[in-house]
Amino acid sequence: MVNELPEAPTKRRLYLPPKYLTYVIWLIWIIWLPNLLPPILALLHFHTLTVGIVLEIAGVALFVALYLWVNLRTARAFALAASPAFTTFTPEPELTPFQAWWPIVVMTALSLLFVRFAGLEWGTLFIYTGVCAASRLPAAQAVCAILGLEAIIGVSYLINGGDGSYYGQGILIVGIASFTTMSLRWAAMSGLRLRAAHKEIARLAVMAERLRIARDLHDLLGHNLSVIALKSELAHRLIEAAPDRAAQEIGEIETVARSALSEVREVVNEYRQPTLTGELRNAETTLRAAGITYRFVGAEAEEEQFPSAVATALAWAIREGVTNIIRHSHAHVCRLSLTQDAKDVRLAIINDGVDVAEANSADSGGNGLRGLRERVERLGGCVEANRSGAEFWLEVKIPLAVGVQR
Repeated sequence: MVNELPEAPTKRRLYLPPKYLTYVIWLIWIIWLPNLLPPILALLHFHTLTVGIVLEIAGVALFVALYLWVNLRTARAFALAASPAFTTFTPEPELTPFQAWWPIVVMTALSLLFVRFAGLEWGTLFIYTGVCAASRLPAAQAVCAILGLEAIIGVSYLINGGDGSYYGQGILIVGIASFTTMSLRWAAMSGLRLRAAHKEIARLAVMAERLRIARDLHDLLGHNLSVIALKSELAHRLIEAAPDRAAQEIGEIETVARSALSEVREVVNEYRQPTLTGELRNAETTLRAAGITYRFVGAEAEEEQFPSAVATALAWAIREGVTNIIRHSHAHVCRLSLTQDAKDVRLAIINDGVDVAEANSADSGGNGLRGLRERVERLGGCVEANRSGAEFWLEVKIPLAVGVQR
């Protein structure tokens, strides 16, 4: 008895347009701005606006503006990376060193000035500076910037009379925030590279299949068309000098042409054969699209693990079974089982929601099931279609040592 695998959740992907996703991602950085409220409120507590107070307010405004601007551009890059239409990830494309570093330098300078002249409570600004460096700069430069910022924090706290607890707390928080941001950035880049790799693999697979078809057609038609061309030239030369010989060559041209046409039809029919892995994938997609719960029992099937004739017959059986479920039942659940032992491979498709039409189809053996039964029996296998209560069973058994019946 095969243990049933847990039902895989339905995958539904919802993509926001990059324009709106940008602002959703931007909120990740905006939600930390309230940590600046205590020192800002303390600053605004002064009722007399002196030159120093005005400069501090302007400095805070400049710092927050830089913080929001840098991370808005980063959020836009993350949104573009999340869009299926994009395959490159550049948080700040084509930035010169000056363009990349000047916001970080200005924010670091503002942080130092505030800690020096407004108090150690403004050390929070170093956290925002580290986060901007981690999200804006390339990985190696970001690490250097964060380590340099950690050293600046220590020197700044020592100069301004901070004790070891201030220094340790600042180092810890800035490090955690900065390297967490770098990890998120690395994860986004890795996901994008993986998606690009999948697209490249799919493209290469298509190219390989096209080359295979071109090679098959060349091998198939090249010789026959060459023979037809040579015999046509010969018949043209003999048509007046030796009409009987020319007629013979024309007859041979007809024979070669008909043989080539037959071979082309056989190749095209082979290309149209369904694949086992493809039909398993299509079965899940089709049933879930119809609102039918899909459960698969057994190990993941590979095309190469069965003889080609067996794999093709199983693929036709899956297609026929799923088609019947969609057309003739009101199923809510479909269970598909694919198992094998040393001698046979067994496929079972079971669904509920059986109505009279499907029951009659099972009893009378519709054209689809009749054709499937003939196909399987040619391989020495058997097909059974039964109704059990509210369930319909389609079972296919094929020997792995395929012996085609004559």
